[in-house]
Amino acid sequence: MFKDYLIMAQRKAQVKDIRLYCKFIRKCKKHPWLFDTPFRYLEKFFYRHHQTIKRGAYFDTVMSAVGAIPKHPLSYYRDELISDVPLKETFFQALDYRCDPDFEKVYRERFRRENYVVNYYALIREVRPKIVIETGTARGDLTSWILTAMHKNNEGKLISIDIPPKKDELTMTSSLSTEDVGKLIPQVYRDRWEYHPADAKELLPKLLVENDVDMFIHDSLHTRTHMLFEYNCARALMRPNTIIISHDILWNKAFFSFTDSHNLKGLSCISDPNLGLTVNEFDSYEGDIGLSVVKMT
Repeated sequence: MFKDYLIMAQRKAQVKDIRLYCKFIRKCKKHPWLFDTPFRYLEKFFYRHHQTIKRGAYFDTVMSAVGAIPKHPLSYYRDELISDVPLKETFFQALDYRCDPDFEKVYRERFRRENYVVNYYALIREVRPKIVIETGTARGDLTSWILTAMHKNNEGKLISIDIPPKKDELTMTSSLSTEDVGKLIPQVYRDRWEYHPADAKELLPKLLVENDVDMFIHDSLHTRTHMLFEYNCARALMRPNTIIISHDILWNKAFFSFTDSHNLKGLSCISDPNLGLTVNEFDSYEGDIGLSVVKMT
């Protein structure tokens, strides 16, 4: 019991210094004028390498950051994703909505956040990555979107690393059986999926060295040490102009510390500030001691 209280106290300490940031994010949603004036200065003061983008402008900002010109607007990809039949049928069957008259409403709620659509579907449809690595799969909510986008692109491979969570272990609040990992992924899209039931601390560096990875997505253990470990592995073992995405950046300061220490620009959206993105960039000095040297040794 005492150990539980210590963990709770530590968690509170981790988030204490970003509560003001979160509070202003919420106020900016209700009062957009705040976002364009004092909030901009507050964010630059606390997180000088991070920018939270206004609703409606995030898609174009991300596309510009990755050096791409969007072929279609965000609404096009949202509609394409919602209308995907295998994705919808798998969701319906896996979560057993046969007796729920509001299934359509529940299903559409999945796509309510602009940031998720950009990062997991529209972004992959636009930049067409050949290899993506993610840590943390669970039921496959967002994994299924990645694989759907790759199927539409007719190219790409997703490598997932995930240990099924157990309630009250590490930071997990629920349990998931091995059989239920990826249950929301349609069978027809699994030909592009490679799943490893392993610890990212052991496997992630190996997979990053063995594969020419275009995009890395963190969604596993959300502790400062583990998040920074994964970010820095991706940073060191991926090419310039590759993409690093993270869930739950508001759990602690790990993502903000990472972008700040490497002089990278972090991006999130006012509609979902808990999801962050950055583009991997190196100066001339770092470029000479990067992944090419690691792969040659």
